Amino acid sequence: MPILFNPPSRRLFESTDCPAECIIPTADRDAYPMNPKFRWVYNKLMVAELQGIDCGPHWTQPDNAIFPIFSKPIFNLGSMGAEARAIATMDDYWCSVTPGHMWSALLVGEHYSTDIAVLAGKPVWFSHARGTPGPQQTFDYWEVNVSVDPSVQAYIATFVKTHLAEYTGMLNMETIGGKIIEIHLRFSPQWPDLYGSWFLPSIVDLYSGKRWTGPSNMEIYQTKKTRVGYSVVLFDEEKYASVGATLPDSALRQLETMFSVESITLWYNPKMPLETYPRPPGGFRVAWINGFDLAQCELAREVLRNYLHLLFEKKDVSLDQAVCN
Repeated sequence: MPILFNPPSRRLFESTDCPAECIIPTADRDAYPMNPKFRWVYNKLMVAELQGIDCGPHWTQPDNAIFPIFSKPIFNLGSMGAEARAIATMDDYWCSVTPGHMWSALLVGEHYSTDIAVLAGKPVWFSHARGTPGPQQTFDYWEVNVSVDPSVQAYIATFVKTHLAEYTGMLNMETIGGKIIEIHLRFSPQWPDLYGSWFLPSIVDLYSGKRWTGPSNMEIYQTKKTRVGYSVVLFDEEKYASVGATLPDSALRQLETMFSVESITLWYNPKMPLETYPRPPGGFRVAWINGFDLAQCELAREVLRNYLHLLFEKKDVSLDQAVCN
């Protein structure tokens, strides 16, 4: 399995040919050991310091003037914003000091997740996704392939050229208000199908042939072929993730056809204990639905949610019945 995807995501990746010797990470736990020279990017304190953002490890003294501040783990290979939180006052900070955490200025503005193809330290392709917040540090959905202020992309490009000059491969960077908050030595594994059929073969070429065969950003802008897609996330109680893991591919295909969406992906791998999965306060990420019609993706999410609830209650129902309910 040269593309190291999470088994429940296999339907997004399994049709792509990849040489056995070409290893492509889609998770930070794989990307970290594969990139000893560049693994420093997972140190969020260092990333903040390189940008001149007010920050420090817990137990250091923030300036009173910058409150509220934001707290998060310095290292977090599990993603999902584990234990991240805003801190309102100095007293709150000292009452919640956490080993292994950092504080930083609380950034405001649009939250983007950007995938970047990098060839010898030069960004050759970007795609930006804008997150729409849900309750309690969750995301309701992501808009994929959106345009951004040119300054955001220019800032990312300058950072890559300055600090990752010899890197070849995919990067993902999250930004808020034009500042980088996280860097990952991989692409976003949730929505490769929203980029187009060219995307995964181009990734294989990048890692195996050290060349980029996908479109350049200039080609995309000139032809206006970029189509905005949506990745709608289903957060719920973790017990429904266990139920979802029992669904056959045929049920997912039926839902995809029913609502004309591109894909429905379950996150939980039953071979891993549920306790190992990070989750924000707002719930467990059970699944996500990708498509090009937001309303249809949202309908599919609600039907899937309803279906999983009925199955958990041991009710023998079909998908058609779940739609009616």
